[in-house]
Amino acid sequence: MILSEILYNVPCPIFWKDINGYFLGCNKTFLALSGFSDTMDIVGKCDLELPWRKDSDQYSKDDQFVIKTGHTIHREEKIFLSDREYIFSETTKTPLLQNGKIVGVLGICIDITAKKQAERLKR
Repeated sequence: MILSEILYNVPCPIFWKDINGYFLGCNKTFLALSGFSDTMDIVGKCDLELPWRKDSDQYSKDDQFVIKTGHTIHREEKIFLSDREYIFSETTKTPLLQNGKIVGVLGICIDITAKKQAERLKR
């Protein structure tokens, strides 16, 4: 029980999806990022139904790579929250395992927007 509370309250967005790209769950930081307030609002949805829908093809390709190869990927990316609002993220996707079998993807996003803005101002 305490582990689920820790996961839910971690201050970086965390999500997990099934092998077909549908969300199985997430923590409250990911909920806020996606514009939802209840986990059940996102369960069963795919990236195409979320604010970052325009990049859903790339996210799906990344997910399928992780599922098919079992390899973890790291990517620096711009995540669009609306047509004009976005964050920069260091995103990691890794296989979601159950009894040693890949059943989906576990993702973690680290918001690096402030770092990117500072780098841009330095130049």
